[in-house]
Amino acid sequence: MLGLLWLTACLSATDRIAMSVAIIPMAEEFQFTDTTKGSISSLLSFGYALVILPAGFLAGQWSPRLRMASGIALWSLATIGTPLTIVSAASSIRPLLIARTLVGAGESILLPTSTRLLNEWTPVNEKSRDSPTTSKEGNDLYSNDNQLSIKDAPWKEIIQSKGAWAIFLAHSAKNWGNFMASAWTLMFYSEQYGIGVRGSAWLSILPCVAGVVGGIVAGTSADANWATNPLSLGLLAWHIPEQAWAAQLYVAVNIGFLCFNSAGYDAANHKKSGPKWAGLLYSVTSLPAVLIGTGATYLTGRILDASGQDWSLVFGLNALIYVLGAISFIILYDSGKEFE
Repeated sequence: MLGLLWLTACLSATDRIAMSVAIIPMAEEFQFTDTTKGSISSLLSFGYALVILPAGFLAGQWSPRLRMASGIALWSLATIGTPLTIVSAASSIRPLLIARTLVGAGESILLPTSTRLLNEWTPVNEKSRDSPTTSKEGNDLYSNDNQLSIKDAPWKEIIQSKGAWAIFLAHSAKNWGNFMASAWTLMFYSEQYGIGVRGSAWLSILPCVAGVVGGIVAGTSADANWATNPLSLGLLAWHIPEQAWAAQLYVAVNIGFLCFNSAGYDAANHKKSGPKWAGLLYSVTSLPAVLIGTGATYLTGRILDASGQDWSLVFGLNALIYVLGAISFIILYDSGKEFE
């Protein structure tokens, strides 16, 4: 199961990152402004936000296998159709924006579904549909013993929970930086150092490796290193290095510690809820966080256009958001389970 979830996440990340590479030659060919680039990059997140809440609610009812398959099918078909929309980008970018919105809508199914699978399979004593002890006579659409109504959801308790607010604020801070990095890092290399697509892609390898390492070691050292992430971007905002490799190191440190969220709000979501509401809690805290990340992607383009491509403003604002998110999580979160 872990192997399949990993492969699915890789497929999702590949479809998501592809546009950050393709946007460089597209912008040159069609003379896109930074605001237009931000619009194209942010629509995937907007599509994600449109579907994340119902996807989280259905995570407690429908078969995870069917949900995952439907999500992969939707974002794959939209990705296949994306090159067709690029052909018309010179006259209108609307078809491209629609395609990217559909990719995001399909990908929104991935994380709530993964959350339910991990919540069910990790504890040995958990028994449910599509879990280690699947009933032979059960159908594949949903479990008759696990029918949930939207009225049954603990809406009031989630809204009043300090822990849920802590998860949301930390998720929002992470999304601000993660969405901006995914959409704009290659463009930063291109605009700041005049590096083409291939060179920018090579410079993005080290930050990706740092992210893998950060996610793996997060469990043992996340609490001790939360300040390193905003520090790296603060230094980058204070002085943009003359050499691209030096900027790459700053970005790598940022991405590496950004992935420490696997031991932060990601793990906190599992601690706060049981299998029934794990997907919903993730979606409820994720929806506004995704909208904030979407806004960050678009706002980055507006800032660059208004400031004459002053990347120091972009990285400085990002560092400030990280600090606020970390402080909020430390103050508000407790590990007690609230939503069974």
